[in-house]
Amino acid sequence: MCCVARTLTYIADITGFDQGEYFQDPEQVRAYFRVEVMEQTSPGWSRKTGLTQADLDEMAGAVILHHWHCLF
Repeated sequence: MCCVARTLTYIADITGFDQGEYFQDPEQVRAYFRVEVMEQTSPGWSRKTGLTQADLDEMAGAVILHHWHCLF
């Protein structure tokens, strides 16, 4: 599996970003990739994953760059 596919799978597994509506614009992606959102959908997410907002910002950047689950 190439690194991009592995990255897509990892981000999808850790955030579930690809299970909802398609993102309409980059702002929607950034709004979804927030620690608060992850905690709402999966209480204890931060503790379980050890990831920070900076990590989520990087993931959002990859989603935007590759237009994964996006309509823009």
